[in-house]
Amino acid sequence: MANFPVIDTDVHLIQKPDDSDVRPFMGSPYSDQTGSLLPTTGWDSSEYGRIKPSDWTVDHYHRAMDQEGIDLSVLFPTRALLLSQVPRHGSPTGYSARARDEDLVAAYCRGYNDYAASLCKDNSRLRAAAVVPFQNMPAAVAEAKRAVTELGLTGITLSSLGLAEHVGSPTYWPIYQELERLNVPLLVHNLSYQGPGQDLRADTFLLQDTVGGSMETFHACAALMYGGIPEKFPKLRIAVFGAGVGWVPFLMERMDKDFEGKHDEEATFLRNPPSQHICGGNWYFATAYDEQSLAYVLETIGENQILFGSAYPEADSLFPGAVANLRQRNDISEQAKRKILAENAKTLFGWS
Repeated sequence: MANFPVIDTDVHLIQKPDDSDVRPFMGSPYSDQTGSLLPTTGWDSSEYGRIKPSDWTVDHYHRAMDQEGIDLSVLFPTRALLLSQVPRHGSPTGYSARARDEDLVAAYCRGYNDYAASLCKDNSRLRAAAVVPFQNMPAAVAEAKRAVTELGLTGITLSSLGLAEHVGSPTYWPIYQELERLNVPLLVHNLSYQGPGQDLRADTFLLQDTVGGSMETFHACAALMYGGIPEKFPKLRIAVFGAGVGWVPFLMERMDKDFEGKHDEEATFLRNPPSQHICGGNWYFATAYDEQSLAYVLETIGENQILFGSAYPEADSLFPGAVANLRQRNDISEQAKRKILAENAKTLFGWS
């Protein structure tokens, strides 16, 4: 079996629930405060005590990478994905006074990005994705430029749940334009703790995790597509994480069918069918577990569109056998494995 390099495009940076890891990077008045800065999810983020934030150091990630056989990992935020749920102008109920602070989201983004960059500094095996305040486009554009050009972060994370408008809206075009200019990707990684649409019916995290993040991911992808983002910003690369890949052919066919019968006032900025963009080279999707549908997905949308993302250390991650599991599959070509495990990630992040 060929021993080719491995890039894990989706490793979760475990954050402390009281934000004591990010707060020192935020400056006054936040660095002088105590307690959580962000809204709570209502679920136990420790996965029944399995994940203890104090245990997650850079050395811990390095040991896990060595055990799994990974050369480079991209760190995604965890708590920072909740930022999209902090309203720009406050909310009459459901949020603390601190969460109604209009400066909080921008300050947290700067602090988180500085924190993530500090973990990756002088570390050739770790890269990190940045967060920006989607509630404030001028601030988002400025922070994206700083995060990429000054801090060396590798893309901008989007968690759409809670935003005032769908993510294909012209409201968000300035950040997509800036990402295209900076030549870094938009990384869609919705949080599974809440959704769809902040639905409250789930009575267990098992139900919430299965349905919530997946439905929000579908919504974000359809909104980006029908909003015409692939044609308005044809060089923008978009990658989707956290829901596997088996759903992609279904959503692609559903969008094609509905797009064919659309009214002239719908999807005004999208001229070509969604499948042309999903299969066309600028959309990527991360497979995180042993998906039996993977071979069909490769056949349907192409082997250049799939990434390896372990979702470590989530409970359903295949660690420490995720890489070995993929390499041992006999229904996928060696060429496809090389692309999934490294080559597609290099193209996505502009490293090739």
